[in-house]
Amino acid sequence: MLNTVKIMIFAWLLFLPVCLHSQKYTIKEIDSILINENHRLNTNANYKEAILINEKMIQEAEKLNYSEGISKGYLYMGSLYATLGQYKESLEYLEMAKKIAKKVDDKYLLASILLENARNYEQLGFHKQAITTSKQTEKMAFSIKSKYNRESVLLYSYSALMSNYYALNLPDSAYYYLLKSYKLEMSAYNLSALTYHHLNYSKQQDSIKYYLERNQKVLDNQPELVFEKAIIENLWGDFYTLEKKYSQALEHYSKSIPYALKSQATSEIANSYKGMSNAYEGLGNIKESKEYLVKYSNYKDSIANNQKKIADNSVQMMLEEKEKTVTESRKQMIVGLLIIVALSFGLVFIIIKRYKTSQQKFNDKLMTEHKLLKKNEDESNRLKQLVNPAFNEVIQLAKNNSPEFPIRFKEVYPEFCKRLLHINPDLQATDLRFCALISLNFSTKDIAKYTFVSPRSVQSKKYRLRKKLNLDTEADIYLFMSNLMTGIMS
Repeated sequence: MLNTVKIMIFAWLLFLPVCLHSQKYTIKEIDSILINENHRLNTNANYKEAILINEKMIQEAEKLNYSEGISKGYLYMGSLYATLGQYKESLEYLEMAKKIAKKVDDKYLLASILLENARNYEQLGFHKQAITTSKQTEKMAFSIKSKYNRESVLLYSYSALMSNYYALNLPDSAYYYLLKSYKLEMSAYNLSALTYHHLNYSKQQDSIKYYLERNQKVLDNQPELVFEKAIIENLWGDFYTLEKKYSQALEHYSKSIPYALKSQATSEIANSYKGMSNAYEGLGNIKESKEYLVKYSNYKDSIANNQKKIADNSVQMMLEEKEKTVTESRKQMIVGLLIIVALSFGLVFIIIKRYKTSQQKFNDKLMTEHKLLKKNEDESNRLKQLVNPAFNEVIQLAKNNSPEFPIRFKEVYPEFCKRLLHINPDLQATDLRFCALISLNFSTKDIAKYTFVSPRSVQSKKYRLRKKLNLDTEADIYLFMSNLMTGIMS
């Protein structure tokens, strides 16, 4: 029986390209296949087949001069390559999709493309750029007429903002967008995010269990959500570890791994190994604990090295492509000038005038590209600061409420105080110390704990500081301090 099924599946896969090639499609059919087939194949992690179908639908859309269909095909291709970690290819397809979406003035399509760009930025570690792009799509959403499409863009914008703020260790900002996302949709993803927040920040066991059980009910009715199942099994493991029920925790960590392998969720495999190490340590099995800690460390290092390699290659390829484009532009400009001069000497004055205009546009383009490269360089510098060898030392001095903390912080981050005093020269030493704690991502609770004051006093201090720095009440003070530390000012 099993062999018969295998033969049937194999025959279908062989026949599929023939069917796709021979059939003529309408615009409605192209849209339906792009949406439904991409959803089905992504859910089953069948990415190669999805790529083939998208390529075919792009060809069919081209035959009909159906611009929106071509753009949608490029969008799905960009999404697939991002999932596969091939970021250069992803960005290229998304750029082609964006050009068409702008021409046809499809706001929903354009917002969807930008959200995929934000996803690429996040996976490459450019979290600030991902946040900027996601806020852009959030604003764009309100110009989309369809309620369903508008809420869909808002939902993904909020999720992206939440994820990137967590990555920057700004849980308050992350939680704000998490609640906005949850209000729009009670999905397995949002329920997992709420569980994660309470596990790692509030530590409220009742809330953790509530969202876990609610999420479990959702997933029990949706067996196709393999990736989400990998996440929830790890979250159950973390919950039982918190309750010191280590044997139950191990069961759930073990269940997560097959789901993670099927969905290619490498980060969840690493989380499983880390959780199993902690659980075995809780059981007093030091040998097993060390073995899984080594597995976790090796897996995490492998992921990090791979991501760094991919990021470096992607950035390098993008820079090379920009340089190639600039060179070609210069060649075309020279050839054009020679032809014009050869054809008519009497038009020299006009040619020179046009050349100057074109050169100015070219210089403006180069300046724009330079600013983009500088922005990426600033982002890299910010990441380097976070891994400053003296960072842990400064953190420890702050936690000890040591009088040496302001002195050492100023030594490690000399420009920070200068930038603050440039904004307001009247800031006191206590103000500068408080700003330093915020720039190190100390929460209100942490600041209160380490400075021996009440959380309410800390909140009052933040309010007064906003006034001194002329910050809007809606502005994220943590992000402001982080940007100020690295000189990345919006």
